[in-house]
Amino acid sequence: MKRTVNISIIIPVYNVSSYLTECVESVLKKTKISVEILMVDDGSTDGSEKICDEYASKNENIKVIHKKNGGLGSARNVGLDAASGEYVLFLDSDDYVDIFAIEALYNEAHEKKLDIILLGATTIFEDEESAQKMPKNNYFRKYGIEKICSGLDLIEEEQKHDQYITSVCLRLYRRDYLENGGYRFNETIIHEDVDYSFFTLINAKRVEALDRNCYFRRYRKGSIIMDSQLQKKFEGYEYAWNEFVKYIDSKGLDSRKRNVTIVQSETCVQEILAVVSKMSASERKRFKARLRNILRTAKGYKEQYKKKTVGKIYFPRLYRHFLELKKFMGSMRKIAILFYSEPLFFIKLLKLCIPSNKGRIVLFGTPIHGNSGDHLIALAEMQFLKKHYPNKVIIECTLFFSVLFDKFLKKHILKEDLLFISGGGWLGTEWPHDEIYVREMLRAFPNNCITILPQTIFYSFKNTFFEEGKKAYMCHEHLLFCLRDKKSLEFVEENGLAENTKTVLLPDFAMIFQEQGKKEIVRGKEIKLCFRSDVEKNLTEKEIDYVRKAALTKDGSYVEFDTVKQCVIPLSRRKKYVGQVLREIKEAKLVLTDRLHAMIMCALVGTPCIAYDNTTHKVRNVYHWIQNLSYIHIMNKKDDLLSIMTELSEKDRNDNMTEYQNLNLEYHFEQQISRISE
Repeated sequence: MKRTVNISIIIPVYNVSSYLTECVESVLKKTKISVEILMVDDGSTDGSEKICDEYASKNENIKVIHKKNGGLGSARNVGLDAASGEYVLFLDSDDYVDIFAIEALYNEAHEKKLDIILLGATTIFEDEESAQKMPKNNYFRKYGIEKICSGLDLIEEEQKHDQYITSVCLRLYRRDYLENGGYRFNETIIHEDVDYSFFTLINAKRVEALDRNCYFRRYRKGSIIMDSQLQKKFEGYEYAWNEFVKYIDSKGLDSRKRNVTIVQSETCVQEILAVVSKMSASERKRFKARLRNILRTAKGYKEQYKKKTVGKIYFPRLYRHFLELKKFMGSMRKIAILFYSEPLFFIKLLKLCIPSNKGRIVLFGTPIHGNSGDHLIALAEMQFLKKHYPNKVIIECTLFFSVLFDKFLKKHILKEDLLFISGGGWLGTEWPHDEIYVREMLRAFPNNCITILPQTIFYSFKNTFFEEGKKAYMCHEHLLFCLRDKKSLEFVEENGLAENTKTVLLPDFAMIFQEQGKKEIVRGKEIKLCFRSDVEKNLTEKEIDYVRKAALTKDGSYVEFDTVKQCVIPLSRRKKYVGQVLREIKEAKLVLTDRLHAMIMCALVGTPCIAYDNTTHKVRNVYHWIQNLSYIHIMNKKDDLLSIMTELSEKDRNDNMTEYQNLNLEYHFEQQISRISE
């Protein structure tokens, strides 16, 4: 019996022999789903065609199609015709993906019967020139819209937050949806996905967008993205513009669809103007009539336009000023967030400007986002630093602050300053931009003593991104790398990340948090569930529903909550926010969760907890430190959930608190304080 194919991965291949192996290896890893890999050789002449055939000869799930060179659109259409998977992923042959994250996306899409599920990407720059030309966060998805909605609803939301991403590679498509809609790529142009991605999305009925940046987008010389052939770029965007105009002018079009298409057509005009602004005067003259037609039509939509574009082509210098103004307005938004999160930030700037005779400690990378677990870590870290370095000036620089003032910090951080990077679970491929932040800190301060406070490090695969990280860790001569679980420590040591680095195993900092004031013992009232929905989600909806039914069977009711809010938490509200979450956990009779810090908070306040592992296994691995607590249980496959719920619900809170105090986890930090101070 032929096995059902879950995902068809379509890889158009044209003269990418230097990158093709990394691309294919990223999708060959064994998963629980069936993956079909379609390599469409578009007339390669550099040996890429041989690499394709070699992979196909060794792997049953790889099929190679050789064809005459016809362009990216043609290759994708050929791949679609040959695909048999329930869902389709387009993967450019010089990029690569985290296939385990793609597997999770498929499970989400399959369970919810989605037409399209959207993801994000981390940008990899091959050279400095590429890094200077292109924005770092061009494909990075800042947040997800984790509810089923129509494509139109999603486009409106993404345009509102300036997060609409064109690339078809950052979407997992249901194949039947594409076939029934008759969607095909234009085979005569480049940027063929501008109109394709928009029209496939606007007509979709069931979509989701997740903040899972599991696609790795490479910028390199010679790629279509970096291609300097301005005529081809112009014609590609012009084609998309004309398709948008036809749609806008079609009879009976819904006003909402018309409005979002107008906004998208404006973006297309801006791309055309950006292309033409790079042309010479003689080149610009050749396109004058076509440009005039585009701008005349755009003028007709001026009431729906948010920004006027008419006339910019004749004043390229003025257009550059417009781009600078747009960049400035983006900076103004960041400044508004800064004033909200740290109204007295200028005092911090002053502290950084003035050297101290006592010496200074700077704690980097603390949060302003709504994850209470990360805020709990930051509070515990500040408690620890103030206790053990009472004579030093301690300055906290949030991740947001240190990115905003990176040049200022490079100038005013002194060689003798002790630098700390906040702990957590964000090193590796799951949260790539946080990983990049740590690397940049190591490069920015090569002569300072830097301590990375207890972290989990997780790479779902080893590739260029991993090698770049390895180089950053190895090159710093004064680095102390603290890991909070044995698996992370083993990974660092076995893969050479600690070759020139000191490493130490320590508990998560949240585990030594000292709650201020009188510790109140609260009698739990109800069962509470706290399950994640982000990139680290490991449980399926079916498994979570089973937990819900068990809670109903045991107690007749349950309450769902989360330790994460989608908002900015000012530093002045941090203690109150963490206190509110701790209070909510205290009031629970029993907590069932797959969030590491929900489990740790339960341990801190004596609330019985049943924990489930996440994708990076940090829940199970960090559980090692509290495995002797009788009121915290981590689920295994053979465990009887109802009997464990009954057993834990009967635990006495006073006894639980005594158990935790007897662990004396701060002892581990006391033992290592001399190494941290070196």
